[in-house]
Amino acid sequence: MKRPALVIRASPDHASVSFYPKEDPVEGIDERIAKIEIAKELLIQAVATMDDLRKTAESNKREVRATLAQLQEVGGKREAAKSELMQVRRLASADIEVFRKVAGIPSPAQIRRERLLGFVLGVLASIAATAIWWLASRYFPTLGS
Repeated sequence: MKRPALVIRASPDHASVSFYPKEDPVEGIDERIAKIEIAKELLIQAVATMDDLRKTAESNKREVRATLAQLQEVGGKREAAKSELMQVRRLASADIEVFRKVAGIPSPAQIRRERLLGFVLGVLASIAATAIWWLASRYFPTLGS
């Protein structure tokens, strides 16, 4: 066996350093066969691992497809429930309006209109009362005191 060597050379023009690594003697046939067997085992393990990964990927694909199908089903049910809720709200609104009409309960718009009308009529009545009092106190001075 050759040992690693470090060679240093110097000349007036230049200097050099060389390293020669250890060289292995030619391997025997048994050693080569052993290395080939190890490589073969590693390849078999790699192929088995790739098969496991492929199976896992296929299983994941099936799960994703099933989940997507469930999502579509839930989305359809959601739309149906939303539609049903809108119908229930419309019916409830219609029932409330019918009850208000039958019971004579005014709607919010009618309440606002009545309050505004009451306010305007109150202001007009106050102005009329003030005018009447002013006229009465002018013609009947004893009322003003």
